[in-house]
Amino acid sequence: MDIVNCKNCGRIFNYNIGEKVCPECKKKLTMRTAKSGKIYTCICGYKEGEDAFNKRMKKAKSAGGKRDFIAYQKKQAAEEKKKQAENNPFAQALKGLKLD
Repeated sequence: MDIVNCKNCGRIFNYNIGEKVCPECKKKLTMRTAKSGKIYTCICGYKEGEDAFNKRMKKAKSAGGKRDFIAYQKKQAAEEKKKQAENNPFAQALKGLKLD
């Protein structure tokens, strides 16, 4: 954690560069302490309070990840392939054909 003086008003701020990433420009966010609590800020101008940030991250984690998405795509592709095989007119014609 570093301590910095504000150039405009002279107030002292504590800030910490963490592993959290800005949703707009994908650069690292800095966490600053203010009267209202901890605030995540970015050099692009993005600002968000710690509570709102934590809620957004919790919601994003519950949505699923890359592996879940890939598994879903594979499942959809397999179901589509199965539907195409069932709806094929040649498959239906061969089903009724007896070779005894």
